[in-house]
Amino acid sequence: MGTEPDFIEVYSEGAEITYTNYWETEMAEKGFLYLSANAGTIRLLVPPSQLAALAEMKTAKEVIIYRGPWRDHGNRDALEIVFEDYSETPYLAYLVAEQVERMPADSDQGKVFNFAIWTTTGKVFESTARCKKLKVLPSVEDLD
Repeated sequence: MGTEPDFIEVYSEGAEITYTNYWETEMAEKGFLYLSANAGTIRLLVPPSQLAALAEMKTAKEVIIYRGPWRDHGNRDALEIVFEDYSETPYLAYLVAEQVERMPADSDQGKVFNFAIWTTTGKVFESTARCKKLKVLPSVEDLD
């Protein structure tokens, strides 16, 4: 791992990603998602080991990004991304601050953003996303 990047770089032309070293990082190798934003678009980078989840993510009619302390992980600042398909069990993804280029600001609450999923092959899905702040993210136990 001597060539491991010290930080994740994401270069953009507007909302489009033109280059990222994320795909070569230990984070991607371990299957962790990464969230980046530019030009009014929130971009979720999905590593090769998580491609099976794309089918469920792509059922989303909209994406809701909740920010708050995550009880299940020592109240760390985190995001719960809900791929809202209006079923009883929408796909959920959880990201801690290290997996996010820039956490949504308080001023982002309620705003509608463009949302895109990127893989090593490029952009594979687009939708809209809203950001909301919670006092605490739900525990996995709360979801049962």
